[in-house]
Amino acid sequence: MPPEYNPHTPGEVSYAVAGPADATAVAALVARVWTRFFGHSVSAEDLAQHLATSLHPDTIGEEIADGDMAFVIATVDAERSEAADEAGDVSAGPGASADADRATRHARSPVVPLVPAITVTPSPSPSPRPPSPVDSTPGARTLVVGVAQIVAGSTEPCLTHPSPVELRRLYVDQTQHGKGVADTLVSEAANIAAQRFGAQSLWLGVWEDNPRARRFYSRLGFGEVGEHEFVVGGAVRRDIVMERAL
Repeated sequence: MPPEYNPHTPGEVSYAVAGPADATAVAALVARVWTRFFGHSVSAEDLAQHLATSLHPDTIGEEIADGDMAFVIATVDAERSEAADEAGDVSAGPGASADADRATRHARSPVVPLVPAITVTPSPSPSPRPPSPVDSTPGARTLVVGVAQIVAGSTEPCLTHPSPVELRRLYVDQTQHGKGVADTLVSEAANIAAQRFGAQSLWLGVWEDNPRARRFYSRLGFGEVGEHEFVVGGAVRRDIVMERAL
C-alpha cells in the first residue's frame, strides 16, 4: 500500500485537499482560466451558461462534498505573489499549458507515476483542509492558483486498465505557468486516486485542437486511446481520450 497522502508545501506554493470553504475561490479560478483560454471557442450564450451552471460556486461546492470526487488546490501567499509580479518573475512559459488545457472539458486529466502499478487497497480518505482565508481574487491573504479534480466511477469504453479514475479538471493561473505547478497537481491527484479510490490508471479528455495540452500529457506518460464528445451549451467538440497506468 502506498504511504498515506499528506498535503505538503514545496517552495512557496502550498498544496492541500480542498474543503467546502474553498468552493468560491476554486470556482473563480476555474471560470477565469476557462474563459481566458477557451471562451473564444464557444458563443457568448454558451459561455454564459457554462459559467452559470457547471462552473458556478454552488456546483463546485457540491462536487467538493461528493465522496467520489477530490480536489487538490495550489495556493500562494498574496504578498509574495504581488512581490513576484513587481519583480518581473511571473511568466507564462511553455510547459504549463495544462492550466488551460485541462480546462477544455472542463478539463479532464494527467500524472506522474507516484504509486506502483499494482492493485491498491484504498486507505482512509485524507481529511479536507480546514476552513481558511483562501481566495482567488486580488486582495485576499492567500490565493488559489491551481486546482486538479479527480472523479471515481467515471470511465470510457476505450480505456485499457481496470479501476480507472478520471482527472476531470486541471487549471493553473497564468502567473504560475512554467513553474511546475501543473505537474505537482497531477502528482498529488495521482496519489489520492490510488490511495482513496484504488485507481490503477488515470485518464482524461483533451480538446483535439489543443496540441500544446496533448504534448504536455504525453510528456507525463499519457497515451491516446480513443475519443469522445464534450458539450458546452450548444457546442459539441471532440476530445482525445488519454490514459496512463499508475
